[in-house]
Amino acid sequence: MAYPKEIKMMIDKIPKEHHKDINKIIHHYYSLGVTTTQALVKDIANIPIDKITEYVVCHEDEIAGG
Repeated sequence: MAYPKEIKMMIDKIPKEHHKDINKIIHHYYSLGVTTTQALVKDIANIPIDKITEYVVCHEDEIAGG
């Protein structure tokens, strides 16, 4: 698995016997991120082109009552 340089530097500081477990955690969160991103893209793709300007992306803190 390829890592950004900063991640590789952190992993190199972890004892080798833990690398397999660390890689499992990284893979899990990578897969979760990919799945979430695919679902978001699918939702966006389903928005009719003439209605796209009616949608907005905002942080949950910006939602009224949130």
